[in-house]
Amino acid sequence: MVDLTGQRILITGGSRGIGGALVVEAVRQGARVVFCCRNLRGADNVMMRCAELGMAEHVWAIEADVCLEQGRSRILEVCQRALGGLDVLVNNAGLVKAGVTALSSMSVLDEVLSANVDAAYRVAVGALRLFPDRVGTVVFVSSVAALGMPYHTAYSFAKGCELGLASAFAELGTVRSYGAVVGFVDTAMTAGVSPELGIAAREQSAVGRLADPEEVAKVLAFLSSRECPVRSGENVYVSGGSREAPYYQVGSSR
Repeated sequence: MVDLTGQRILITGGSRGIGGALVVEAVRQGARVVFCCRNLRGADNVMMRCAELGMAEHVWAIEADVCLEQGRSRILEVCQRALGGLDVLVNNAGLVKAGVTALSSMSVLDEVLSANVDAAYRVAVGALRLFPDRVGTVVFVSSVAALGMPYHTAYSFAKGCELGLASAFAELGTVRSYGAVVGFVDTAMTAGVSPELGIAAREQSAVGRLADPEEVAKVLAFLSSRECPVRSGENVYVSGGSREAPYYQVGSSR
């Protein structure tokens, strides 16, 4: 069992999916957690699950957009006020949009990079100021799409950049930094991409199914813990044996 007792954790994109599962797992293991989302109504289920564990006083939900400076400032202010600082940041918030960049509007690239790369970098820089003596842990939640994903050039590019950020923050020396290379998970985001992707991902997985958010959350909680032995700067695969995004054709009859 992972022990997160006393850990002060910020989780971006924590109202559902992997982020929501991680909020519940971290609180269950003794952490105090601040998480953010764009709409607080979407956080009701996570807050209810924490309350059922008797941990309602250990979690704070913030309505804020990490893509905006005002939103990032508000999140970090709440972390300072409610937690007195931070020990761990899990950069989970992200955005996926379809499109071959060379054939689509550059606005798609700008939007995806803003949500997945620029926001993650700026939140991490802000979190450094809340780490005691700049000692802490940063986890960048990336994807097997970092190695290329059909019809999602911008998303693939962004997820590759996140792995680069994980390496860059490890160079600080005082920060344990990891890239979590996540496979395809049974979430609303995955379901919204295309039916063909879900079929191809199941066929490619060594376990023959998509991961549950709770399974991924347990690995992220481990990376967040003080006893994690993984060397800083490493990319940790949480992908059911897959090392790349599955190839699929939109509209295929597979």
